[in-house]
This record gives sequence, C-alpha cells and structure tokens, in this order.
Amino acid sequence: MIASDFALKFFETAAADNQVSTFLKIANQGEAPIGRGWRLYFSLGLTPCDDTLLRKVLIDGRYGYLEPTHHWQTIAPRTSHQFQVESWLFSGMRLITRQGFFLTQVNERGEESFLGEPTTLAPELQDLVYIRNTWIPDMTPGVRITENEPPKLVPIEQTTIPAIKSADFSGAKISLKDLEVNTCIEPSVKGYEMEITDKSIDISARSEADAFFAKQSLQQLRNQKLDVPIGKVSDSADFEHRALFIDIARHFHDGAQIKKIIEAMSRYKMNRLQLGISNDEGWRLEIDGLPELTDIGARRSRHGPIYPSWGDGPEEVSGFLSRSEFIEILQFAAERHVTIIPEFNLPGHANALLRALDKTENWQLTDPDDTSEYRSAQGYSRNVVNVGLTDTYRLAEHIISAVRALYDEADVPLSFLHLGGDEVPMGAWLESPACQSLQVWDPNWDTSNPDDQAKATAALMSYHYEQMVSLVERASPGTTTGFWHEMALHGDDRSYYNVWLTDQGDRTALDHILEQGFSFVISNASHLYLDMPYTLGMREPGLPWANYVDTEDIYHFDPQANWDLDAHANVIGIQAQLWTETVFTSELLDYYLFPRLLAVAERAWNAQPDPGSWPAFYTVLSETEMNQLLELGIQPRPLKAQA
Repeated sequence: MIASDFALKFFETAAADNQVSTFLKIANQGEAPIGRGWRLYFSLGLTPCDDTLLRKVLIDGRYGYLEPTHHWQTIAPRTSHQFQVESWLFSGMRLITRQGFFLTQVNERGEESFLGEPTTLAPELQDLVYIRNTWIPDMTPGVRITENEPPKLVPIEQTTIPAIKSADFSGAKISLKDLEVNTCIEPSVKGYEMEITDKSIDISARSEADAFFAKQSLQQLRNQKLDVPIGKVSDSADFEHRALFIDIARHFHDGAQIKKIIEAMSRYKMNRLQLGISNDEGWRLEIDGLPELTDIGARRSRHGPIYPSWGDGPEEVSGFLSRSEFIEILQFAAERHVTIIPEFNLPGHANALLRALDKTENWQLTDPDDTSEYRSAQGYSRNVVNVGLTDTYRLAEHIISAVRALYDEADVPLSFLHLGGDEVPMGAWLESPACQSLQVWDPNWDTSNPDDQAKATAALMSYHYEQMVSLVERASPGTTTGFWHEMALHGDDRSYYNVWLTDQGDRTALDHILEQGFSFVISNASHLYLDMPYTLGMREPGLPWANYVDTEDIYHFDPQANWDLDAHANVIGIQAQLWTETVFTSELLDYYLFPRLLAVAERAWNAQPDPGSWPAFYTVLSETEMNQLLELGIQPRPLKAQA
C-alpha cells in the first residue's frame, strides 16, 4: 500500500429542512484492495459521526488518527467508501480540506511506518446561504450573513484615518516641501494642536508620541503633489490603549512581518501591540538560560513531543524570535511609538512549555502525585502548570527577568507584561497533594462536589495571581501586569484585564470588573476578533465561532454602548485580536488584518461611531489607504469579496 492509493474528498448533501451533512469519501486509486492496517492522521479534530467502521484516536489537542475497526469493509480498486463526519466550525468552508492528512501503515506486530500524504481532492460544498453554526446569533444578536454593500464615494479633501477631531481649513494649500516643521512639547495640551501657514507648520503636543501622531495626520493630509491645507487642527485620542494582539504561537510569523504590521499601526495612531509568544502549540521567544523552550517548544512534527495542529501536516514546522530579533523589534516599535506587550500564558495554555521542559531535571512544573483529570477547550489533557509548586514561580521569575533584560538591552521600558490566565480547564489541580498542602486549601472541601470544586479552583487561581503579580513587582518594578478577563475574579486593581466576551457572553467577570472599578480593555470577540471571517462564504477563511465581521461592522461598533457601559466604567481602550489557528501564511495574516484594522484604529481614536461618516471613511480607504498598505508591502483583502 502507498499513500497515493488513497484519494480523500469532502462533500456535502442538503436535506429538505435545510440541514447540511458533511461526508469524507475514501477512494481507492491503486491496484490492490485497501483493507485494514493503516492510520489516517489529521490535526484539525476530524470526527466520524459513526465509529462502526472507523475509530477515532485522539493523541493530543485535536491531533489524532482514524483507523479501521474489525468491521471494516475492504475498498476494492476504483471504488470508495464514504463516512459522515462532524462538520464542526468549517461546515461549508474550503478550510475543511486543510486537515494535515498523512498515512501510516501498521504491520501485524504493531510496528508503524510512515507512508506519506494522500491525495486530497477539491471539496463539493453546498452554497453557504445561512449560518450553519446556529449558536452564533445567541452570542451576537443581529449577525448578518451577507457582505455589506459599499457606499457611494464622496469628496474627501481633508479626510484622514482616524478622523481628526477638529479642523478649520481655509481652502488654500501650500507645498509641504517648502515648510519648516516646528514641534513643541507642552504637557497642558490635550493630544496635539497643529497650525499650517504659508510659512511653517507648528505643532504643540502633550508628548513626543502625540507629536508623532500629528505628523502622521500631516502625512495623510498631503495630496499627491505634496500640498497640505492651510489651517488649524486640534486632535486627541479618546482611548489611551489602542491595540492589536497577534498570536504568533499557533502559527509563527516572523520579525519582518511583525515590523510591517507595526509600521501600519503607527500610520493609523495605534500604540500597543500585544504579542502572544506562548500557547499550547508553541513557544516563540528565545529565553536566555532556557534553550529548551525554543529548541523543543518552537517545533511541531509527527515525531513530537509537540504534535501537528490546526491543519499542519507531518513535516516539521518551526520558528521563533531570537533575542537579537526581538530587541530589533522593540527598537523599531519604539521609534514609531508602539509599545510591545509580551504575553506568556500561565497557568493554562502551557502545553508547549511543559513538553519543552519535560526532559530536564531543573524544573518540576507538574505534581507527580496529581491524579486530576481535565481536558482543555482545545482538547489538551496536560496543558496546565501546577500552581502549588515552587518551580512554577521560579521558572516564571526566570522568564520575567530574561524578558526584562531584553527590554533593558533595547533601552526600551517594559511597561506592560501580559500573563494570560484564560481558559484554565475545570478539574485541574483538584487531586494534587501539592495544591492541597497550600494554606489556601480548605481540608473540608469535597472535590467530588461541584460547589467545592469551584471554591478550590477560585482559591488556587487567586493564589497564582498573587504569586505572579508579586514576581513582576520584584523582577521588573514599574511594569503593569495584564490578564484576560477570567483572571479578574481572582485578581485586584494592580492589573488590567482584556474582556473578550461576546455581545451576549457570560457577564460575571465583566460585572465584577465594573463593581470593583478595575481597569479593562474592550476586546469584544463579536466585533474585535479578526480571525473571524469577513462574511459568509465557502471561499472566505476564518474561524466562525462568534461572528462574521467586515470593515463596516467594526466601523459602526460602539465600544461602550455595546455592553451598556456607563461613562464611569474604567475603560482604558480597545484591542483587536488575531488568533492564528487558521492564519498559516504571511499573506493570510495581511488578509485577516487589513483593511479591518483601520476601522479598529478609527474606533480606538474616536470612540463614538458616526454613521454619517462611513462614506467618507470608505472613500479615503478606497482612494488612498489601500494603496498605502500596498506600499508598505501589505496585501489587504479587496474591499469587496471576490466572486
């Protein structure tokens, strides 16, 4: 048997009640029958609806294989079998074919040998005309299924992105190359003020960053002849935190790509970039004294210990930022007034870290006597460090100190450090003697009782929060810690929290944040998760678990009204997120981010949407900014989806 004997094809059938079923067809293209003794591996969680003929074995995360059961019916040459499969999130989308398929052969002694990748044929999918993931409207009421129609173009003489708050132009223009630009830092100024005369351009700004933003506006005000309008400008940002998060752990994106994004962010006055350097699927930053984190933790392959995920195939994929590359990024960003916020995630999402350090004798991060059982949202059964072990915090202090040293070497302050804290699976630590020996553990808790389970988990998370924040205070004085909103229930006002819940998500953590007056960042998944598809369509990439989000949707998003926040809520900003489960090339990264990120920049600078200004925004986007993105080396998604 050889891999090319197998041809795999997804197809869908629709019933009268509009229900769509998805099937995987296995066709025999060889000359010999296909019996048993093979395994079809995948990395996207493929699940048969019936395990009579094919059995699913999950190895780690969503990586596993299908193999014939003893009921298997041999596939004769030039014939095929078909199996109904769970469609999960990719029903109707071409992404369903990117499963990372490869085949192995298993002999009578149980020895397994690699055969290669089968042929995967183009799928036959039903047109996407309604939302198949029916829970989405419950989380995001009013979700639409068709792409917004573009408005008519309008005159855009002095329109910028983001829009200037106040401008008074005379109608006359002057050549920019003939003018001297004078800058004065004046702390009493709100944002910046700029006066353009026929003799000079005078900028008064609250800070060097605001002066830089003034010059970004100036660059957008100029026309192709380098003429700028004569007049006065007064402008300031509504939000202090105007941010983007990029996950470089699920699929790695290198320094050149990150710099390109920073350049674009600075043009549109976004000022913070959170880099997700660790997750279950990878660790992506070189840490002095811990070579295993990148030697092992930055590599995935069928040989393990970190296995393929999110559609990756059998061959090794790897990548990380070296110390020198990261320092270069820090300096590049600082020159453009973009603050880099590194995130390494604890206590959950730590699969790559744990696997990387498994073979060392220096670190004990899991309790060998812990009999707890859990499975994470992404399918991992061993992705949580033990919060009761001293090595967990000794390791964290080593990493924090090493990261601080990188910032010191770059001569850039480590202003913020994000420590994750999200999606810790219920059940972790409950049977750990190390955790049960902590003072926060109540010996009267019954770990089979759901109420006591919740109390124990909350106590241990609070203990972890206190340990981590205290570590940062010691190892990097002056650094503010950030967490995802789940940690707010166990934290305090020393940190800020990214609230990523959907429009109708569980408000428990958000209400606690509001009651306690904690600082938080609006990271609403229904509007600010840029890994969502732009619109419904089989050609559109994305992970549609919360919404379909195009540029206009984001433009009309009202950050504070969306969750009925009052004016006293301690909102420090908004942040778009790009998780990279399905973002496996630099071209796709551009596609997912742009032009939607420009609408995020607009809302971050001018919080209140003005529906009447959408045509002007779209016009400047269409006539000038799409070309500017191309000049930056960015390949944005077309403003209208391709047929």
